[in-house]
Amino acid sequence: ICIGNFKNFSSPTIDYQGNILLAVNGDSLVMEVISLDYYGNVNWITPIRLDQAFAEGSIISDAEGKTYCVTEGFNGESYLHCLDSNGNILWEVFAENHSYIGSPAINSEGTIYIGGFNSSFNPYHTKNLIAVSEKPLDVENELNVNTYELLQNYPNPFNSFTIITYNVPKTAHVKLTVFDMTGQEVETLVNEVKVKGNYQVSFNAKNLSSGIYFYKMMTEDFSFVKKMAFIK
Repeated sequence: ICIGNFKNFSSPTIDYQGNILLAVNGDSLVMEVISLDYYGNVNWITPIRLDQAFAEGSIISDAEGKTYCVTEGFNGESYLHCLDSNGNILWEVFAENHSYIGSPAINSEGTIYIGGFNSSFNPYHTKNLIAVSEKPLDVENELNVNTYELLQNYPNPFNSFTIITYNVPKTAHVKLTVFDMTGQEVETLVNEVKVKGNYQVSFNAKNLSSGIYFYKMMTEDFSFVKKMAFIK
């Protein structure tokens, strides 16, 4: 089955539904992630980076169907990207300025590990191991299911995407909004009735300027504000 002409491509992987996933680069060096079903039909194609980036290492998928891949641009900036099972980009994390990045790996708790180094020509090049988790690792940040809670966004500072976690102890109308330093509303992330439970929502700030932003959670009997830093 021919799905296109590519200059670079990652090793494929299989997700929990048996779909085939791989990252590719065409003539323009725009990196895309492709999902194929068992018969080779295209499920979806998602462009990841448009700045002449190429895939580093392999691509992996977890038990929930999320896909993780690493890109490196010609400017030396590397990123770890996360997509859901439908190919939607959930978040990305800056993986520092590396010339070479290894294949990502994931443990049973959902922590993703990637390793890299800055130069292959220097015998004393700097090596790094980066661990990324979608959930806060500090036990003090665990949610109390019996109270309203709004956790610090993760990652913070962030580049483009970050995740905000909050708890609702009873059915309530929840509004979660993002504001800039002047108090102007930037985006409404949640504005609906939620039943009791823990929730996560992603915030995409790639069209905004770098700086400090605030996110506010409001219900009829709860209001709380936290600060986050966006760095392009």
